[in-house]
Amino acid sequence: MIRRVPTILLWLLCVLLFAVGATAWRWSTIAAENERTGTVVHRILSQRVDQHDAHMTSLSSLALTTAPAPPPREALLLVASNIIQFYPRITAMDLVPLGAGETISTRGAVSADRDKLIRETALPVSPKPTLIRAPDAAGRYLLVKRVPNSAAAVYALALEIDAKRLSDLDGTALSLLEPELSMPDGSALKEAGHDPMEGAGVLPANVAFERPLGSASQPLMLRLRHEASAAVIVPWLALGLFALLSGLAAAGLRSFAAARSAEREARRHAAFREQEVRLAHASRINAMGELSLGIAHELTQPLAAILSQSQAGLRLSQAEPPDRQAIAGVLEANVRHARRAGDILAKLRAWVSAKPGETRPVDLNKVAADVAALTSADFARRGIETRLDLASPSTAVLADPVELEQIIYNLATNAADACGRDGRGLVRIRTFSTAGKVGLEVRDDGPGIAADVQARMFEPFFTSKADGMGLGLALCQRLVEKIGGQITAANHPDGGAVLVVELPPSPAAMAAERVAAE
Repeated sequence: MIRRVPTILLWLLCVLLFAVGATAWRWSTIAAENERTGTVVHRILSQRVDQHDAHMTSLSSLALTTAPAPPPREALLLVASNIIQFYPRITAMDLVPLGAGETISTRGAVSADRDKLIRETALPVSPKPTLIRAPDAAGRYLLVKRVPNSAAAVYALALEIDAKRLSDLDGTALSLLEPELSMPDGSALKEAGHDPMEGAGVLPANVAFERPLGSASQPLMLRLRHEASAAVIVPWLALGLFALLSGLAAAGLRSFAAARSAEREARRHAAFREQEVRLAHASRINAMGELSLGIAHELTQPLAAILSQSQAGLRLSQAEPPDRQAIAGVLEANVRHARRAGDILAKLRAWVSAKPGETRPVDLNKVAADVAALTSADFARRGIETRLDLASPSTAVLADPVELEQIIYNLATNAADACGRDGRGLVRIRTFSTAGKVGLEVRDDGPGIAADVQARMFEPFFTSKADGMGLGLALCQRLVEKIGGQITAANHPDGGAVLVVELPPSPAAMAAERVAAE
């Protein structure tokens, strides 16, 4: 028992040192994170209050456009209303004459006491707007400025600003924070009875960020507090695990021999080398199998289309009299499918030889229309209608034309397989062009995508078809990402599935859009 005492004391000392170190590290991490968060919030709010000065400058200039005549009331109210609409934290605008005249206000009803306060605030000549608390609204302040800002001022312009909306961070990654703002004299700008930290049970030394906003006219004090309770600061789980593991280690055997350790290390290295050999062999076999399946998958579609078209041409040739025009159309389709199969083989050959593909600006509308023409006969035979909705004007994408055609072809045939179970169906192909993005949607009217299928539909070799290989969508995703785009799949609200491909436009198309915008 006497021999165990030093070991227990050493274990307790280790646990204590770990607890102190982990708590100090957690405290410093919280403090650093609070400082970073506070800096971001400070920058956001400083930019917001700087906008108030710009709005006051604009309104002041508009008020003086007709001087010495009265200001344009309707124009001034229209501009102020637009500002309030887009900046809801600005709740009101008042233009109060310093002499005789009528107050112009977005508040509707004019308060004599409020006008008097604004007028008295603006009487002293000041190089910057004056900040005062709003007399008739809790949690708001007034920003008052002389117009013009000189001894010859004739108006006092005031903006009423809601501090709660000013510090509202909804719509940002910081939406859970509740910053506190106070006037330069230290009095808080908050609604009566509102205290975000009330009842929080924080430690006396909670982490706080305090800094005045970077504005000469509105140096409001920003305060951001972080709850620093014992449950947050002390890493109880890590401390418990450390105590348990260190206790087990202290109570375990201390006589592991160096020979035993060396033997285990040698066995581990031998097993690792053996595993490396097996993995290298499996990787070579997998690459060969994937390449074979890829060739089979890519050539199955054009060969099946050639077979289908040839059977249709054979029936047409046996008719009396033969429909030469229809037979010519069948042969033209076979030529296109054969060329496409040749292009696919060329691409696979280039892939094996590690040669880069031909990347150039491609008209997305033309490729979509070509794919629709290639699949029209096969789809019509299956009772499936193809409906095109092409963007106007069309925008080019920088891609390999064969790969882009393969993407659209795979998506269209998958959509056709998903619909037309009862002898009819509809495949919609829509292209779109928005700011900085070009793409297309392929939608079917089938039963939609099951939740378990949607989570894995882009995995190689995963398929929900009885005769599928699971390579089509995986190949589409790889080709789309190679171009620099992305592909997503979802269920359409009106039924069926929709797959969306977003691609970056070619530099020439982007330059044309900028010229058109200018």
